[in-house]
Amino acid sequence: MKKIIRTSLIGVILLMMFTVTSLAYYSNKITVTVPNWGGSIDSININGQVTKTSTSKSVTFYGVQESASLDAMGRLINSNGEARSDYVTIAQGSYHTSQTNTGVVNFFMYSRVKSHMFEPNNKVVVYQFNPY
Repeated sequence: MKKIIRTSLIGVILLMMFTVTSLAYYSNKITVTVPNWGGSIDSININGQVTKTSTSKSVTFYGVQESASLDAMGRLINSNGEARSDYVTIAQGSYHTSQTNTGVVNFFMYSRVKSHMFEPNNKVVVYQFNPY
């Protein structure tokens, strides 16, 4: 019986450690007003950076809030504004992942968010991203 309890306890502790680790590297919530008709804005000048911590090719965007009917798109960029991933959808309440992250480990990664090319209004987007 003690062996089962100990094994279960170790399993719970490991699960908690992995959960905390996986959430630890998301950016703070970033709020931007994205220009209409496919316009874009970068997080470089608004404290929207996260350090890339692994060689993973994944990047995930989470949509916290979005004010328009057509979803925005997000991608990783470096400090020079150069693309480091493909665009992925940023939809409110959803996680979207791309496997095209070419960022460099231990460097800051930023994000670029653009509106849909048919979006006629400027839109407020609140999101988080994780460059792993």
